[in-house]
Amino acid sequence: MSPGSHAADDGSFQRSAGIQAGRAALLIGVAILIGVLLLHRTPGGGGGTAVSVDTTTSTSSDQTSPTTVRGTGPGTTAKPTTGTTTGTLRAPQDIKVLVANGTSTPGLAGKVSNVVHAKGYNTLASTNSTQKPAASIVYFQPSYSADAASLAGKLNLPGSAVQAMAQPPPVANLNGANILITVGPDLANVASTTSST
Repeated sequence: MSPGSHAADDGSFQRSAGIQAGRAALLIGVAILIGVLLLHRTPGGGGGTAVSVDTTTSTSSDQTSPTTVRGTGPGTTAKPTTGTTTGTLRAPQDIKVLVANGTSTPGLAGKVSNVVHAKGYNTLASTNSTQKPAASIVYFQPSYSADAASLAGKLNLPGSAVQAMAQPPPVANLNGANILITVGPDLANVASTTSST
């Protein structure tokens, strides 16, 4: 072919263009498949782990079943559902817990705070609540619902005691707490039993 001449009329140009288009479509398909596989891949390479959190109460004849916590890796957001709490549990020492006295019993928040601290949690200086609940409430900050459910179970509180943080919180200052326990009369027994032992 001399300079300035055009492609041959034998159809070789169309065949070459068709082959290239086919290769491009195949590469795009492979890239999409790899992208889909990477998006659905679970961190850690597994299907998630199941951790059992015991939330049964020993004072009731009508005990609740254990709560199951499912997570797929660090940073999983906890979303409470009926019967299960989704999320990963943090180590107790990594959770800041503030205990507020919601009763007229002086020093009860400090006693409950000692119980919580003995269970390994990072407890802040106890305070007083602006509300007087009939029963204790375990408030949690976003993504701490599974941790709050676990702590409530360790204190023999029912699952109904676990709630999202009230706005505004029933204390003067949260001091960076991840979980706030507003102590009601039902926790007086926990504090007195621990202090007597």
